[in-house]
Amino acid sequence: MLTEQFVASIAAPTKAVATSLPQDAAIFVQELQPLPAQRQLFKKSVTARNSLAVNESHIFAAQHGKAQVHVYSRERGNHEATVSFQERISCLVLAAGGTVLILGTEGGSIILWEICTGRSIIAPQAHLQPVTSIAVDPSSNHFLSGSEDSIVHVWSLFSFLTFDSSSSSQTVHTPIRTLSNHRSAIRSLVTGHSTSRANIAVSASDDNTAIVWDYHLGRILRTYLLGSPPTSLALDAADRALIATFPNGSVQVLDFYAESHRAISDLYEVTENAPILPPPEGRYHAQDLGAAHCVALSWDSSTILTGHESGKIALWDIGRGFRSIISTLPGPVTNLVMQAPTGFSNSSRNDSKIKIKIDKITKPQYGVSSQTTDSSGNGRVPPNYTITAQLRGHLPPSSPSLFTTALTHPSFPSQLLDEAIASLSATTPSQPTSDHQSDFLAFSEDTDGDSFGRETPLQSLQTENKVLRARLFKALDMLGERWEAGDAVKGLGGETGKWEEGRRRYRCG
Repeated sequence: MLTEQFVASIAAPTKAVATSLPQDAAIFVQELQPLPAQRQLFKKSVTARNSLAVNESHIFAAQHGKAQVHVYSRERGNHEATVSFQERISCLVLAAGGTVLILGTEGGSIILWEICTGRSIIAPQAHLQPVTSIAVDPSSNHFLSGSEDSIVHVWSLFSFLTFDSSSSSQTVHTPIRTLSNHRSAIRSLVTGHSTSRANIAVSASDDNTAIVWDYHLGRILRTYLLGSPPTSLALDAADRALIATFPNGSVQVLDFYAESHRAISDLYEVTENAPILPPPEGRYHAQDLGAAHCVALSWDSSTILTGHESGKIALWDIGRGFRSIISTLPGPVTNLVMQAPTGFSNSSRNDSKIKIKIDKITKPQYGVSSQTTDSSGNGRVPPNYTITAQLRGHLPPSSPSLFTTALTHPSFPSQLLDEAIASLSATTPSQPTSDHQSDFLAFSEDTDGDSFGRETPLQSLQTENKVLRARLFKALDMLGERWEAGDAVKGLGGETGKWEEGRRRYRCG
């Protein structure tokens, strides 16, 4: 059966609400279909807008007015950790398959936290005023940040995460593009669902406008005059329509391909940049809801969910307007995050999910620099940089890949070593340059020394490689002797004959 769930969070309660929920209930996992109902709740959290992020294993909630993020384990149903930062967190979002948390601060900084390793990277001069919204494109190649300074920056996620100091990334991170057509604070940012360079982004501002951007080129595709400042935005699954919410609790659907926009129906065939006043037909109202703070769409984009100041979560049809109230929470609803649907008969849909499970988050380690450089200027991974995660599912029982062979082998397979050496050899340029010796690991057959009869650096690398292989074989011999003596480590498995066969295979390799 197809099941859709969403996660909602609230700010501090403004008045007592007659519900059976605990007073400190703050984050709610609710089912939308087949039957609207509460499935899970987490306590003691106060979140502002754009301050909730959810992946398969955890929920991250930035605490309003504090330099803290509460982390909840969805599997265990408890509060796993409270993570402190150096500045108050104003917004956050997950990227890279839910393994990187991007945070904006009230001081205008941007922080990237790898939740599996604890590595933390900071861009201290991102904005001049508080960061209000962050959006990540589906490819996780770029993310956008909006601020009260009315500026939207486009960033390269790779430039933040790389260890290579020779790349475009520097200690002081800079945006690759700046979008600056708004005249007031940015309140919401969303990106389209495409992974191509034709993907779009939309920003909403207190200047009563929503702008559709080609963020790859920094070009304005369309500007909408909305009459009042939009509070939140969402794009439908096909990127054909924009949904905006407003302080009076209303919802507006902006169809990019409506009849009234036929002259400029294609976003990329812009003939003029004049702002568009949307027709009133797409504006839906409902009474006694209060200001709308957040919006989310169902999987098929036929249903709109909105969270309101009154604590109500309203259900709307995208073509007909208000339908019903599905829940009333004990405080203003500030965030709604839809989850991927489950229950498809075709299990191949689930095969596209990330293949690791984050059992426990690793808190930020501020001592681990964003880049580690050796004396030659080449980026190096820090020695204390380790990832903590679990592989999902089972290894294939037949026709194992090189990865599964290496994973279950007592040491590195000879095939893996040979492929690594061949890969390093392939990086050797056909015509060596002056800095060839420092930039490449070459494995050539050159046996001549220099003019004084000494080994060249290339020959030294060959010698070092031979020594490493000899040490590896010696270690295998020692393990074999311990095996024959009955003192082998548990888990290696196999009989003495099989071990001898494995040693002969290594020797031949």
